[in-house]
Amino acid sequence: MSESKEIQWRKIGGGSLRYIRNKIIKPNEVFFARPEEIPLAFRRQVVALEDVPETMVEPVRPFTVRKRKSSLDTKAEVYKVQQRSTNGWWDVVNSVSGKIINEKSLREEAAQQLVKELNA
Repeated sequence: MSESKEIQWRKIGGGSLRYIRNKIIKPNEVFFARPEEIPLAFRRQVVALEDVPETMVEPVRPFTVRKRKSSLDTKAEVYKVQQRSTNGWWDVVNSVSGKIINEKSLREEAAQQLVKELNA
């Protein structure tokens, strides 16, 4: 296996990069390294300033953004009415976290109205 020659690279983007020789490369710094010394994970952060031999270029997959699926994404009712132990007094409760959101207990009609507004 033959050693490849060192190529001139430029670090782009923020943050610093530490590569195989334990040298710290700062943003926008120009440095020399062999293509195999640059880890695949950092190939998006460096740009070759010289031509890289085709045998040394490895395809890098583009970024894919995945949307996190949240329980709040659906149109389910998040808030519900829950009766306190005393008669006639109600609380509005977040059904996901289980926390009571009203400061003082409410009458049933006021609690139902608040839930209707919050879930709209």
